[in-house]
Amino acid sequence: MRRVKHATDKRRLVIELDRGRIAELTAFFVDWARDVVRVCEDFDAEELRTVTRFLAATAELQRDAAARLSR
Repeated sequence: MRRVKHATDKRRLVIELDRGRIAELTAFFVDWARDVVRVCEDFDAEELRTVTRFLAATAELQRDAAARLSR
């Protein structure tokens, strides 16, 4: 990754992905996805619906908080 100045806002930086390292990231996420599937197998469908509802609600709170901070 590298940091690049934002095109129109000089106070900001843009993080650019180093395309040469995508294979490394892919390997990490394949392993991570496999591990998540393994964890999910310990929960029944109703429990997963509850977890999903909780994560969606807290993600919305985080988006709202981030929006307030960026004003």
